[in-house]
Amino acid sequence: MTEAGKLKWFYAIGAVFIILGTYGIYTEDFSIHLLPLVLIFVYLVLFKLDAVLLALNFLIPLSIQFDDIGLGLGISLPDEPLMMLIMLLSVFRFIIDGNYDYKVFRHPVTIWIFINLLWHYVTAITSEMPLVSFKYAVSRTWFLVCFYFLGIMLFRNYKNIGRFLWLYMLSLTFVALYTIYSHGQVGFTQETSYHISMPFYIAHGVYSAALAFFVPLLVTYLVYGLKLRLNWLFVLVVIGVLLIFLTGIFFSYTRAAWLSIVIAIVMIVPLLLKIKLRTQFAILITGIVLFVVFQDQILYALSKNKQDSAEGFSSHLQSASNIKTDASNIERINRWMSAVNM
Repeated sequence: MTEAGKLKWFYAIGAVFIILGTYGIYTEDFSIHLLPLVLIFVYLVLFKLDAVLLALNFLIPLSIQFDDIGLGLGISLPDEPLMMLIMLLSVFRFIIDGNYDYKVFRHPVTIWIFINLLWHYVTAITSEMPLVSFKYAVSRTWFLVCFYFLGIMLFRNYKNIGRFLWLYMLSLTFVALYTIYSHGQVGFTQETSYHISMPFYIAHGVYSAALAFFVPLLVTYLVYGLKLRLNWLFVLVVIGVLLIFLTGIFFSYTRAAWLSIVIAIVMIVPLLLKIKLRTQFAILITGIVLFVVFQDQILYALSKNKQDSAEGFSSHLQSASNIKTDASNIERINRWMSAVNM
């Protein structure tokens, strides 16, 4: 487009906005003044999609879940409406210019994703609450579009991988600090830990899982930062974020998160020792066989544990192997058995 053409479009858009703004003032409908923001967002999605996806990623830990907005539906703000708009606008963009690597659609992972997504829509029809099930299927669709199909384009620039991770960890750090501070105000009690991460995370399990996912990554950053003698400021930032995340996990009183970190550390051992994959499989199969052979003795030993979930790290962790009286563990076992029976 020539400079004269761009100038004409500028004046045309400006004139339209002035007319609409005047109409909004006359009718006292001031929502129309949000139009420039909408136009800027549309422009960014169409021409600066990488920046929009990175900004969306930053907003996700800071988003707030609303359980009921009517008709039994819930929504997370502001991320879900943004994802919906990004999905619609990006699909429109790629239909118009065709600038997408359509080989992605032939990849086995993509094919299985399509099958899974199709099944969500099929089962929504037979659901007892079709509207709720359909909303879940639609929300799953915009998550897949934004973070799988558009994510493939975003991560073609390898630098965006680091940006993506650090932007998420930055906002998650704020959530962790907010939660730790709020928890400290009530004495870090276990009873208040279950929902202290609200409004950002509705339960301590989801909150601690979000933190635990990044602990192995931060440890890796720290090890390689020290090994390669990277910028000392980078190393200090990694240590600071790692300590904040570990503190958040500790005071979340989530046994699964505690155990997952231990297992992750254990899994590092074969990598450091460079144990071959077939040797790891042999150890795994041996462990399964030993469990099957001695399952009666193992279950008997577990049944003797009467420690329920309680205040204190050691007592709460010990209750993780209580499969007889701990309500949380019994509920999980019942859920697994129900799934097997189904």
